[in-house]
Amino acid sequence: MVEQMLAAIDADPTDGALSLSGAAMLPTPLSTLLAAMLRRGSLETHECHDVLGVGDIDGARVMQRLNERGWVVAEPFAAAVRYRVRLARKSGADSAGWTRSLEE
Repeated sequence: MVEQMLAAIDADPTDGALSLSGAAMLPTPLSTLLAAMLRRGSLETHECHDVLGVGDIDGARVMQRLNERGWVVAEPFAAAVRYRVRLARKSGADSAGWTRSLEE
């Protein structure tokens, strides 16, 4: 399962920030993980692993690959790390537009 996730990440041509449509096109559980991050703002490492349904070592591999591609940002938080999605800014879009699309 982990190898399939890594292959899906590598197969996507997007480097840097993700678009909402790009995040939605990824296979489950990657799309589920990114959707959860978008809804909650960020997730701690163990929450990411839980959503992905993998253990610590495999979860760390997936999160590292997402971070390397620029799709998520790792941020130190207390004694843990939190991850958030790095969304591409659509030209002419305002943050209120992103919020509205997430609420729909």
